[in-house]
Amino acid sequence: MARDGKFKISKSQFIKGDQCEKALWLYRERPELKPPITEEQQKIFDKGHMVGELATNLFPGGIEVIVENLNMEEAERLTREYIENGKEIIYEATAVNSDGIYSRIDILEKAGDTWNLIEVKSSTSKKEYHIKDMAVQRLAFEGAGFKIDRSYLIHLKKGQYFKVTKSSNHEEVFEKVDCTPEVLNMIEKVSTKTGDLLELVQQTEEPNKEMGSHCDSPFECEYKEYCRSLK
Repeated sequence: MARDGKFKISKSQFIKGDQCEKALWLYRERPELKPPITEEQQKIFDKGHMVGELATNLFPGGIEVIVENLNMEEAERLTREYIENGKEIIYEATAVNSDGIYSRIDILEKAGDTWNLIEVKSSTSKKEYHIKDMAVQRLAFEGAGFKIDRSYLIHLKKGQYFKVTKSSNHEEVFEKVDCTPEVLNMIEKVSTKTGDLLELVQQTEEPNKEMGSHCDSPFECEYKEYCRSLK
């Protein structure tokens, strides 16, 4: 599939489509249906951003890929430029593979002649969707030509979610988990699902999907009220 045009899927879009294909289609084709972000949701987003910034202190001396309007092409170009300039730690590094799967990684760390992918989460434990999330990242970076060694998850230690602040001691609040075996075991499943979703986003008709337990797991779907209105 060509990389240009609208038919690309991000890591976050994969997680949405893995939960519900219809939700992904609505997100892309019916943006007017998405409700505004609530104050509580914004607090969660802000906490996630703060935790992500704090975690970079575990890997000092890096450079951040900063782009306007989530321009992934520019983010990918800057990532390559920083690597060519010898940077060994890159925050928000970006890769797009030949199928159009693109992903940013919180921390890209040089490890000899390979790279480690390090994802930061504000949760206090490892979740199944974290592994899927990291598998998509690995697909994107390996498909873009990166030689990847380890896939690490950094999350908050238990009891830290409501305590952590931007001035917390970063060495005391985080736990680093090597998820490489689990991510590798998930790659084939995620690759197949990604192919299905790449076909889905080319459809012009809204998918027919009944409501069910997937509407609330692993996240509450923002399109529940819309789907209820169709009954």
